[in-house]
Amino acid sequence: MTESPKQPQALVSGASGGIGAAICRHLVDAGYRVIGSARDSASLRDLQRQLGERFHAITLDVTDAVAVRDIANRLPSDCRNNRPGFRSDRL
Repeated sequence: MTESPKQPQALVSGASGGIGAAICRHLVDAGYRVIGSARDSASLRDLQRQLGERFHAITLDVTDAVAVRDIANRLPSDCRNNRPGFRSDRL
């Protein structure tokens, strides 16, 4: 009997809408287990209902360094992630 390959994992910040939610959908469709983070917990819950058990929502503000460090320390070592962009005008 051969072992099945380990399911790939990804962390997507800004997952509550727009490009972030689209990336989550694409990754779940591609077989990833996705951890989606955003500040908007209601939108994350909606996305959780849409994507099912392969999607795990985490309410997180990426400008909170302590919270980001805490999440990073709990992620599996093989988890891939994207990095959000910041504008100098904070918009």
